[in-house]
Amino acid sequence: MKRWSFLALLLIAILAALPAQIQAQTVTYAAGADPDSLDPANAESNPSEAINRMIYENLVKFDPKLNLVPGLAEKWEQAKDGMSWTFFLRKGVKFHDGTP
Repeated sequence: MKRWSFLALLLIAILAALPAQIQAQTVTYAAGADPDSLDPANAESNPSEAINRMIYENLVKFDPKLNLVPGLAEKWEQAKDGMSWTFFLRKGVKFHDGTP
């Protein structure tokens, strides 16, 4: 009996240590109105913005005092002519599929 209990516990420990497969999951979000677009470039409504903030990470964010703080970008610089900005991304940032 003790041997079977030991073997059963050993089997459970081995199975628990195996990596789990990634499974598709569904997220349900309830909003008071329909989003107008999930494309951040075209989203104009509050429901769209609320969903987009859960899907996408911005280069920069606002803190509670409305100061810009790093998001995906760890720092940024404006060009001398004032016509463009350069954003420096955090190390290790990847797309949802794992590509850099």
